[in-house]
Amino acid sequence: MDWKEHLRRHGYRVTPQRIAILEAIETQDHPTAETVLVEVSRQFPSLNRTTVARTLATLGEQGLIEHTHFGGDATVYHLASTRPHLHVICVECGKQQSYEGPALGSLGAEIERSVDFHVDWSHTAMYGTCAECRAAAQAEGTSEEAD
Repeated sequence: MDWKEHLRRHGYRVTPQRIAILEAIETQDHPTAETVLVEVSRQFPSLNRTTVARTLATLGEQGLIEHTHFGGDATVYHLASTRPHLHVICVECGKQQSYEGPALGSLGAEIERSVDFHVDWSHTAMYGTCAECRAAAQAEGTSEEAD
């Protein structure tokens, strides 16, 4: 998507700060508003939290970005996607990844058939334990058994 053209077409000025915020979201893996601010303030030191928050809200309203809540107060952002994806988060270390497999289409269809509910995948997160944390727990359990 051409961000500049989209903003102009919808009556928004194309500012260097807006483009820098979009680029920060594109290059970071699900950044928070705070990590976007840190990244963009390198280029624009006078940029503040309020401006970033307003810009994120505007970009969301324009359909350029989406957000997901990763538990607690952590809201993370990513570019709007045309493909459904699920955010998976490790409850042990906090590592997050995106899953874009074909199963989401059939799962979404089954949920819609079963309970007449359309899933908004852009805001969907699933919690579990990553392979590294499971391996560490297993190794810890093995060492405790040896004691």
